Amino acid sequence: MELSKKERKILRSIIAKGMQREFAQGLEKAEAVIQGWRQNKPGDHQEHYHLLYNTILDFDKHIAERYDYLRPSGYATVLLEQLIDGLLTIDDLDELPENLKARFIEALKR
Repeated sequence: MELSKKERKILRSIIAKGMQREFAQGLEKAEAVIQGWRQNKPGDHQEHYHLLYNTILDFDKHIAERYDYLRPSGYATVLLEQLIDGLLTIDDLDELPENLKARFIEALKR
């Protein structure tokens, strides 16, 4: 997909919104682990620590796979992944030119 400089800038902005939402989800998962530890205080602290560590490690791997080394050629793929994962909605694409927005909507339907 050939993108103009302006379109790439808009896509980066939209992807950044999705990324912030994804980080919030990761923090919520970590918070759930900590809440589980707080509710089970007499339990095994080491077990909860390892669960928290693995939760963060797995999330970090996911984030790295998706966003590290992101180049303009991968913007469309990442944006579609964010739409599929529910991090973005069709309304988040309103900044895009209509023809490009329509292409993303069509790709999402497939």
